[in-house]
Amino acid sequence: MGIRTSNYTAAIVVIDGCTIICLKRANTPFLDRLVERGSSSLSCMSIYPTVTYAVHTSILTGVRPNVHGIVGNEFYDRKRGKVINLDEYDVNSLLLSKTLFEMVDELIDVKVAIGEPVTKGADIVITKEEVQGSGFWTQDEYAIEKAMEIILEHKPGLMVINMPGMDAVCEKYGPESEEAIRTLEKVDNLIERLDLALSDAYSDHLLVVVSDHGLTEVRENLDIVSLLADLVGEEGVVICPSHRFAHVYLLSGKEREVKNLLKSDERLELVLNADELGEIGLSSVRSGDFVVFAKKGYELGPQRLKGSHGGITPEEMFVPLLVNKREYADLMSDPCITVVPSIVLRYLREKRVETKVREKLKGVDPSHGWEHVERVLNTATNLALRYKADVEAVRLAALLHDSERADTPENHVRRSEKFAKETLNEIKVPAPKVKAILRAIRNHHTNEPEKLETLEEKVLWDADKLDALGLIGLARCLQQAGYMGLSISHALNHLKKDLETLTDTMHFDLTKRIAQEKLRNVRRFISLLKKEVDSWITNDELSG
Repeated sequence: MGIRTSNYTAAIVVIDGCTIICLKRANTPFLDRLVERGSSSLSCMSIYPTVTYAVHTSILTGVRPNVHGIVGNEFYDRKRGKVINLDEYDVNSLLLSKTLFEMVDELIDVKVAIGEPVTKGADIVITKEEVQGSGFWTQDEYAIEKAMEIILEHKPGLMVINMPGMDAVCEKYGPESEEAIRTLEKVDNLIERLDLALSDAYSDHLLVVVSDHGLTEVRENLDIVSLLADLVGEEGVVICPSHRFAHVYLLSGKEREVKNLLKSDERLELVLNADELGEIGLSSVRSGDFVVFAKKGYELGPQRLKGSHGGITPEEMFVPLLVNKREYADLMSDPCITVVPSIVLRYLREKRVETKVREKLKGVDPSHGWEHVERVLNTATNLALRYKADVEAVRLAALLHDSERADTPENHVRRSEKFAKETLNEIKVPAPKVKAILRAIRNHHTNEPEKLETLEEKVLWDADKLDALGLIGLARCLQQAGYMGLSISHALNHLKKDLETLTDTMHFDLTKRIAQEKLRNVRRFISLLKKEVDSWITNDELSG
């Protein structure tokens, strides 16, 4: 358990089986707003195979099956000589990687899993079986109601909510059916209700909406055991199907003959042997001697379905990934679902830093207080996204750059760098990123800004110095003068010095233009203010 985080939280909502086609056709105003105002991708890649247990494990570990070990919905344990069906076996006992619940243990308190098969490290669990047993048409509503109850009672720092309704409806009625579209529209309303509950309970929250896989239409079942029976016999092969994907384990040799037979079957889209599985992140002692993916229209499992997944069609592989904050746009270029833990860790680390900095800046000179830091943070984020700097490094540097300003600005850069190093190491930020952050903090008050080399240094410099220019620069100079008991004239002289020394130190075309615009805006205002400070109204004007 870490510190209790009652003022912010991260929530991941998995819309199980949400297809891009349904999302485009359905009326989903809340999800549409996430696309418009936050960060998003409608071409996020799922993993191989696109089946429930493998995919959910990748979402919650950030790695592929070759690392986390969950290679399908079922696999053959060669040592024990038995098939492990994860619908009947605890997937958490088979994990080879840490889950997100375990990764954030030192950052937050109270981690919740609702309807999610992967729960290792969670403090509160509403099981997948409980959610799915609440009714075919009401399971999504049940999951969200449980989430809102837990928010009110426990104020968790992390929630992972699986909404299984779309997957069930698409399998029964088809992935492009009216029933699927209506279900997604209901899901949209439910997620909006969750978002409102989070807004009421916390001062800030991260909302990540993702699908584990899409689905495609199926019309026929393919029995691979029967396909191979004449060649190796029913006792010579073990087939572990996961919908449109299957592991093939050979117990009696004949690898070449089996491979040729599988590859010659036009109902199979892709056949790979064990040596080729590394290319798709599926190389594991648990994987078959061959893996096969069905062509569109075919199901390899025994169920009779209208929609299914596990294959490699675009409908199955591409899923939505939506985040309610714009600062994650850098992660939306060709993303994979394995990016989800990185988004959550980045958010929770940043909020931990923000909490510490806010506390540090209580009661300090308001010209260098939290409002200044927040403006620099927003400007720096926009610049980092525009010029492709390391967004996380820039944001952490912006948060920490004035953390030790307090009432003694002398040597505050050195003290801020020391505090930043301690804080970043405490929350386990990777060493190369820490180095970039500390460098940006160290040089944000350099006398030689023209010698700054890294993008992160330049972004922080420009964002910080733009906040010293223009009308906001004037306001800050007046704030500082008032805090120190100095005159308005002193504030104007301070601003004049900043305008003379900082306006031409920008590093990017955009910030150079903004600096010049700020200079034009403030010059006339200063002239008018200075006249009033100098009591320019004449006696004749007063008597008139």
